Amino acid sequence: MRPDLFSRLVLVASNPYYLKDGDYDGGFIREDIDSLLETLDSNYFSWSRMMASIIMGKPHKPELANGFCVMDLHIAREFALVQTPCLIIQCADDALAPMAVGHCLQAQLPQSMLAVLDATGYCSHLSASTKTIRSIRRFREA
Repeated sequence: MRPDLFSRLVLVASNPYYLKDGDYDGGFIREDIDSLLETLDSNYFSWSRMMASIIMGKPHKPELANGFCVMDLHIAREFALVQTPCLIIQCADDALAPMAVGHCLQAQLPQSMLAVLDATGYCSHLSASTKTIRSIRRFREA
C-alpha cells in the first residue's frame, strides 16, 4: 500500500504459490497443501516443529526450529508481488521451493535479481545465515 517506504526488498524464503500447476512447479499438489493448512490452522506450534527439519534442510540442527516457530501465522500466509527492486534469495537444495520458484519470481518481478546459495533449506537466514548476509550486502552495495 505504501511502496514509497521501500527502496529495495530482500525476499528470503519466498514462494508465491506452493502448487504444481501446469508449467509452474511450486512444490506441492493440492491435497498436500490442504492437509498442511489444516494442520497449521489447528496447531501451528506442532506443525512448525514437525516441519522444521524439512524446511530448514538441517535435521541434525534442531535448534534452527526455534527460529521458525516464532514466525507469525498471519504473516506466514500472506504474499505480495511488488515493483520495488528485489533480491530473491534461494538455497540450491530447497524442499519447499524448487529452483523453478526462484526463476518464476525473477521473471515476474521486473527489477529483481536471483541469488542462489550453495546451501540447503527453505529459510536461508536460519540455515545459511552467513551466505544470506553476504548476498544482502552485495545487493545493498550494488
